[in-house]
Amino acid sequence: MFLALVVVVHHSFPFRAGSWAVYVFFILSGYWITQMWHSRYVQTRNSYFTFLISRWWRLAPVFFLCIVLGFWSGVLTHDRDVLSLSTDPAWWLRQIPIAASTGPIKAIPPSWSVDIEMQFYLLAPVAIYLVSKLSAKVRWPLVAILLLLPSILLWQGFDTVAPPYLAVFSGFFVAGIVLALSNWVARSPVIVTGVVIFLVGSAWLATWPETRTGIWYEGKWDVDVSPISSVWWVLGAILLVPFVSRNVRVRSSRLDRFLGNLAYPLYLFHWIAREWYYHFCETDSHGFIRIVLLLANVLFAFIGATLILVFVGQPLDRLRTKWVRSRERSLEAQVSTPSVPSMPASGNRQS
Repeated sequence: MFLALVVVVHHSFPFRAGSWAVYVFFILSGYWITQMWHSRYVQTRNSYFTFLISRWWRLAPVFFLCIVLGFWSGVLTHDRDVLSLSTDPAWWLRQIPIAASTGPIKAIPPSWSVDIEMQFYLLAPVAIYLVSKLSAKVRWPLVAILLLLPSILLWQGFDTVAPPYLAVFSGFFVAGIVLALSNWVARSPVIVTGVVIFLVGSAWLATWPETRTGIWYEGKWDVDVSPISSVWWVLGAILLVPFVSRNVRVRSSRLDRFLGNLAYPLYLFHWIAREWYYHFCETDSHGFIRIVLLLANVLFAFIGATLILVFVGQPLDRLRTKWVRSRERSLEAQVSTPSVPSMPASGNRQS
């Protein structure tokens, strides 16, 4: 939820520091998918098929609803790019698999990361198996090598999300896989050191003239973003891995779990609230009015996301969970035909 809120602020306020939050999302995905693969999906019939359908089902209802809502929101605000999608049936067909759905025009721009997420699901079981076969001494160096690719591309000014490719962000997912396989939990001094370096470095970049415009600028203004600040968010996400290693081992309360589930619809739906916020700000730029509109933007994003979760996400997710359970094999079958070498699960499980 905190990461989702960082993205909301990134899109609705001059403080532009949401990239690292998305990267940490990817790390968490690699961790939890590894845990779920070993604790649940390997125990099902046709494990890969069950896993793939289950993960698509987990994303699809909220994804499709927000895409449709984003389209009609763009129509009402007379967004020319979104209006062009009404005569492009190929674009709508590309949304169905979610993976590779991102094009030059997006009804919901944050959907690019959901595209990447689905791409990861397609290869996750293989990636988990291959990483598990590597020596523990090789795994983290592999993560460092994989993270060189986005760092180099960002340093050279490439747009890494147009279109988004899994290879560019694979280092973050593999970091999560390694974290799950190692069962490593950082000590408090390491966690504090990582967080302090991240905060101090971000504050310094926000004040240094060379990088300030990449972190603090008006939402719709076109500015040249310093490659230093872009690469910093990659490093920042890695600095927070020790904190993540501790956080994922904390048992969740019911409220905590609800907020965690709410993060996904909030991540997508907030863009619609954000677009209306800027639409109204263009007609009235008075400071007090903008503050009221900003608060209304955040409130509307939370209300809309909660309604989507309660009336769409949760009911369909309960059906998905029942379907996965219906495909669980008997204990005898699990012993006789293991799909992938198992690993000890730790922490709180998610389905």
